Amino acid sequence: KNFGIISFNVRGIRDTQKRREMFRWFQKKKYSICMLQEVHCTESVEKQWYAEWGFHIYFCHGQTDARGVCILFKNDFDYQIHNIIKDNSGRYLILDVTIHQQRITLANMYGFNEDKPAFYEEFIEQVETLPNDHRIIGGDFNFVLDVSKDKFGGNPVTHFKNQKIITDWMEDTDLLDIWRQQNPGKFRYTWRRKNPTFIQSRLDRKSTRL
Repeated sequence: KNFGIISFNVRGIRDTQKRREMFRWFQKKKYSICMLQEVHCTESVEKQWYAEWGFHIYFCHGQTDARGVCILFKNDFDYQIHNIIKDNSGRYLILDVTIHQQRITLANMYGFNEDKPAFYEEFIEQVETLPNDHRIIGGDFNFVLDVSKDKFGGNPVTHFKNQKIITDWMEDTDLLDIWRQQNPGKFRYTWRRKNPTFIQSRLDRKSTRL
């Protein structure tokens, strides 16, 4: 049986109306797992968010106005969590999970909007501690893999140290940018800025090795 996964930077969902609207939207979609970034979660909201979502949420807390990632599971499939890895600042959450008798590393990451190669090296090291052959890596990486295809407007630059670390890791471990594999010639973007220069970038992505 297949299961769908969505990765989404929500830019804060502490506002009750926005959060409930987003939860309803996710519930209507055919995704069994939602990987959310920049949720601005803290320990104080866990019980309320659990109740509003109606099933399991796994958190890596940030602050009330910054960072925080979480992974939401629907109750339409069986799974078992073996291990949970998270950092102390709300930047990444890694689950070692069995879904439909297949053991998977499921990782959700909110990267830095600057060259921080040490952070990405730490993230990779944590993912590599789990000996699973199957991996799904999602999140807002805050840089593009290919400036010619994943960025429009502005200077053709990105955070190249971060890019190299992730690109080398993908090549070494056979991770695929699944959307780009399925859409090799398309130009789609997940972030845009109008002023002072119009820029669009595909900063959010999901990589898989299945």
